Amino acid sequence: MIPTPHNGKKGWGTAYQNPYKKDTHYIIECIINIHQKWVSMNITIGRPYEDAIRRIIEKGYAGNQTEVIRQAILAYERILEEEEMMLVHRGVSIEMGEVLTGSSSLYTLEDLKKLSKT
Repeated sequence: MIPTPHNGKKGWGTAYQNPYKKDTHYIIECIINIHQKWVSMNITIGRPYEDAIRRIIEKGYAGNQTEVIRQAILAYERILEEEEMMLVHRGVSIEMGEVLTGSSSLYTLEDLKKLSKT
């Protein structure tokens, strides 16, 4: 398949199967917003991932490989954000536990301003 034009959609790209390679070779094209240039990457994803992409399309969750890749990236981003929130919550809980047991002190903003002036 010949690469399709960008169609003016900032931040999105095209993924399509390379006709010259068997099953697991994809060409991914995207535009990088910082430089406004097209970037192409050839990736080999491996048979299990190729099968997963095929199953996702067959089940109707996505219409093509591009949609599968976009959805996977957004899902991974959500997972990372949830993990970051969990880690922050865990850290805050540990700190609050130390404050409540008295093993750590609390300071007011005025105290900190006084310390920074000295």
